[in-house]
Amino acid sequence: QLPYLDRWSDVEEDYSSCLTGATSALHNASLRLPIIGGVRANYEEISEVLSSAAQLLEPASPLVRNLLPKVEEVDGVASKLAQIITSERDLIEECGNLLNQAHHMQMREYSLRSQLLQLRS
Repeated sequence: QLPYLDRWSDVEEDYSSCLTGATSALHNASLRLPIIGGVRANYEEISEVLSSAAQLLEPASPLVRNLLPKVEEVDGVASKLAQIITSERDLIEECGNLLNQAHHMQMREYSLRSQLLQLRS
């Protein structure tokens, strides 16, 4: 798991740059779309913009595909860890309750011993 995560830090900047470029290209393209009146779209321009956006995303796609199995594995491990933590928390709470009960029983024992000593004297 760690080698893939280590490699992610090497490609994260490139991925982020590609994603930012694609987002910007799509945003700019959407700003140029007319929204009132006689709307007409130039198929060639739209096709070119979408193609450009796809080309920007293309380098990131294999990286994401390569990391996806490891991300799923980490997700599974994280889910198991969360379950274990929940279970441990419950056990710690139960332990605290048992310690509290033991303390009260010990205090009761001391009290009864004191009473017994007083009755014997």
